[in-house]
Amino acid sequence: MMTKQSPIVIGEQEVAAGQRATIDLPVADLYTHTQLTMPVHVINGRRPGPTLFLTAAVHGDELNGIEIIKRVLRLSALKQLRGCVIAVPIVNVFGFINRSRYLPDRRDLNRSFPGEKRDPSQRVWRISSPKKSLPRLISESIYIPAR
Repeated sequence: MMTKQSPIVIGEQEVAAGQRATIDLPVADLYTHTQLTMPVHVINGRRPGPTLFLTAAVHGDELNGIEIIKRVLRLSALKQLRGCVIAVPIVNVFGFINRSRYLPDRRDLNRSFPGEKRDPSQRVWRISSPKKSLPRLISESIYIPAR
């Protein structure tokens, strides 16, 4: 009998074994009341294995990693994935939109991990679900590529 991969829960959304999903985690509301979200791509393999966590654009003006993650997400090899891939192509959504390295208040997001609950610009790192929080998923991942 084949062992089945456990579901992954991010931001209250569950991704079952053998499924993929894009989850829009709320980051903040703009002054226009438009909600700003950070897309998180989850590919959960059918069988158990390690978790690979990929990020890009922690500095909003560093764009190369975004394309690399897009290419990884299109790989046909993911159909045979054991474990899970969690990919966040644009971590610093504020900086990306404004073509800037920094958050709106000129702080460097790279110096802000894991984030403060009271700070909306850092809230994403504290979002949790009943089963797992994003920081816990990160800590359980086997490899976090350098920026």
